[in-house]
Amino acid sequence: MEFMIRTLMNKPEFREALYPHIQGTGEHEFWVSYTQPEKLGEFQHGGRTATITELRIGLKVLRRESPVTLAIGKYQSTPFFSGAATPGHPPLQFVLAKKPDGKVTGYLADADGLQALVADSATGTQ
Repeated sequence: MEFMIRTLMNKPEFREALYPHIQGTGEHEFWVSYTQPEKLGEFQHGGRTATITELRIGLKVLRRESPVTLAIGKYQSTPFFSGAATPGHPPLQFVLAKKPDGKVTGYLADADGLQALVADSATGTQ
């Protein structure tokens, strides 16, 4: 299920449809619904048959803004891009490096903790 949702969220068409509805900072809720003219399928449990007519996914988007001071450079001939939130704003720091194979890797540290970031610039996958 996670793979399906991440695949959907990484599609440019999905982002283009969603982003215009995320105005201002704060929390925004959306529902994505998938149906077919007949039914999506059936399953059995405890001797009973259930018909699946709709798959619905709820999205809760939290938008925060922090002005960021940016820097670019090279470390051992590897280009990198880094940034940090300006004082007085929620904590945010990141660094991204582009490897010779085209992969972009890095880290993001914010109020939610530390996250590793990996993307393939050739294919656009994350």
